[in-house]
Amino acid sequence: MPLPLKNEIIYGPVNSKRLGRSLGINIISAKEKICSFNCIYCQYGITKKTSGTFFSTEEIEKALVDFFNNPRSIDYLTFSGNGEPTLHPEFARIVKKVKELRDKYAPSVPIALLSNSSNIINLSYETLEMIDVKIFKLDAGNEELFLKINRPLIKITLEEIVKGLKKVARKFPITIQTMFIIFNNENNYEKKALKDYLFRIKEINPAFIQIYSSDRPVAETNVSPITNEKLKKLEEIIHKKTKVLTRAYLNVPLAVRLGLER
Repeated sequence: MPLPLKNEIIYGPVNSKRLGRSLGINIISAKEKICSFNCIYCQYGITKKTSGTFFSTEEIEKALVDFFNNPRSIDYLTFSGNGEPTLHPEFARIVKKVKELRDKYAPSVPIALLSNSSNIINLSYETLEMIDVKIFKLDAGNEELFLKINRPLIKITLEEIVKGLKKVARKFPITIQTMFIIFNNENNYEKKALKDYLFRIKEINPAFIQIYSSDRPVAETNVSPITNEKLKKLEEIIHKKTKVLTRAYLNVPLAVRLGLER
């Protein structure tokens, strides 16, 4: 059973494994998931649309001002929510407005972006510079696994994504986020899959790598998480082979996970 969609622009703050007390900014929609991928592990279920009705910049500004008028302690302002935030046609304008409000009300709080990387070739340096923590998805090192796991709904190849990530990583420090899973008696962390992944990481040369596995509802029933022991081993291997700082975010029991958001 997929998790329910976020029904507001601002949600949380939530206790994030990676970002502490994170205030989520859902700029997509309150009614539907809009994404360029149909990932087999997505906690919001199957993707049906790559475009639709988005919140306006004015609505987002009002929601954020309302929060800052009744502030709670937060560690990050995070673009996330019901799909891929960079698909919003006014994404650049929204980032600029959020930064203006952050600078006015909470200048010490960094802005983070969680992106599936599908639109990276269309993001300007000017927009990316306004985002303090840039987290981009990379779940596979070869085209075959990319198509099986991320199931893109737009015309995009892994090669194009890697090219975009390389270009951005030369300009800014970026974080690569990877979900390691088992599916249909396959996985994306052993033998050729791992070799290809390590090759891509070396190509991109990110500043940081975050790895984790599924501990939430998933879109497809044939998806299973890997063990924490395996995650820790992968953390060690990836760091050793790529020389990139890597951290494994371990799965936690359901009782502990309640209220915990990525």
